[in-house]
Amino acid sequence: MRQNISGDSPFEPIIGFSRAVRVGQAVHLAGTGPVGAEDQDAAGQTRRIFSIAAAALAKAAASLDQVVRTRMYLTRVEDWEAVGRVHGEYFAQVRPAATMVVVAQLLNPAWRIEIEMDAVVESAEVPKSPVPKKGVHPMPKLSIRDIDVANKRVFIRVDFNVPLTEDGSTITDDTRIVATLPTIQYALQHKAKVILASHLGRPKGKVNPKYSLRPVVDRLRALLDKALGEKVNVGFAPDCIGEVATTLSRQLESGQVLLLENLRYHAEEEANDPAFSKALASLAEVYVNDAFGSAHRAHASTEGITHFLKPAVAGLLMEKEITYLGKALESPEKPFVAIIGGMAYTFQRALGVATGKSLVEEDKIDMAKAALDKAKAKGVNLLLPVDNILADKFAEDAKTQEWDCSVDFPADWQGLDIGPKSIAAIEEVVATAKTIVWNGPAGVFEFPRFAVGTNAIAKAVAANKAAISIIGGGDSVSAINKTGLADQITHISTGGGASLEFLEGKKLPGVEALTDK
Repeated sequence: MRQNISGDSPFEPIIGFSRAVRVGQAVHLAGTGPVGAEDQDAAGQTRRIFSIAAAALAKAAASLDQVVRTRMYLTRVEDWEAVGRVHGEYFAQVRPAATMVVVAQLLNPAWRIEIEMDAVVESAEVPKSPVPKKGVHPMPKLSIRDIDVANKRVFIRVDFNVPLTEDGSTITDDTRIVATLPTIQYALQHKAKVILASHLGRPKGKVNPKYSLRPVVDRLRALLDKALGEKVNVGFAPDCIGEVATTLSRQLESGQVLLLENLRYHAEEEANDPAFSKALASLAEVYVNDAFGSAHRAHASTEGITHFLKPAVAGLLMEKEITYLGKALESPEKPFVAIIGGMAYTFQRALGVATGKSLVEEDKIDMAKAALDKAKAKGVNLLLPVDNILADKFAEDAKTQEWDCSVDFPADWQGLDIGPKSIAAIEEVVATAKTIVWNGPAGVFEFPRFAVGTNAIAKAVAANKAAISIIGGGDSVSAINKTGLADQITHISTGGGASLEFLEGKKLPGVEALTDK
């Protein structure tokens, strides 16, 4: 995406702090090539971007009484949304003052520029939170952006439960590490002393080298070095509590990182043991939870620690999850379409149709019947497949046939994908939606022959630019990544089971434990 630089600053004019703060737009910059392109000189990129940012800052300053201090940061972030944000926050000082934060994405590849300005304002009535972008649910919990982390030891609960090779020595997918980089970078840029804690695998309360977080250190260091453009000191503690962890945390300097060993080496973590929670809390001065995928568990590092360490705030990834999923749950723009994969044959059985060897959750048939009745009573259009692709075996090279879903399946055949009529029906509904939540592929997408339905849904969701689109669940995320359309989705949830429980309306212990605004 390219857009020549001309005329006014790419940042929209900013209204003074004594009045309503207005949300800016994402910034798309290009000259001879996209800003951040690999073939450009890094120093030149920085000078050019900061020059443009300075012009924007000067325009913003014109609406303020007196600029006290400004700070600008440039970071490369692989997983950062095009948000564009103006954030006003009141500080009770000798005279009314505020900090303005402008965050914008610079595309190709994704860069983020962040500008902070401290300024004296005419009125103490400064907005506490940013004006939400259209379609975004206001964040009900304090986030890391709402507190001062400078020179403080900040305990960040992250989700580094990454897949490793069989011997536990090499990371095979660093998606979860990349997802939490914005929070870590934010803390480092604001001079925090960062302590990271996570679980990995299921060591069942015992030390097991196979589940050590040690391999994460090198990968995290490389990612941070690349993102920040400088060497980052990332240390490792061989335990998450105890004398060594305490000593290392106390020795941290601002801008340094300490990763603790696997929380689940201690059975007390999953038991939410108060003593263990207190020991974790003793390492830091501030608590940040950025592990939404673990928020549905009341564990020591997600819930117990908040009884001993305040404030307890959301990281940027957690904030994003709560914002988008909260909007979908409480006040979705309509038409609202939920696409739930993996349940079609259970519903067909509920309708009395034989489904051969297709995957059916026998214990959910009564639930499916109840859902059908409830949908009918409330006038909800519950769209089920009208045709399927049947296979004679569960294999890529299986024989196939299209089948009408109203007719009993042959006893030895099984459904592995939806058919063309079902795809057309889904595409029609998705095209007119304003909010789309998708969880679960439409078939066995791991086999290319049976990924047709899933790929069609992915393309339909991505094509609807007017809708807020949310994808959750491991298989759905894998499916959208395989299509190469992930960057066209509004929000891809990292939560898995936590996302589903949140959308069901359940209270997540890790979210409830955070400090309210």
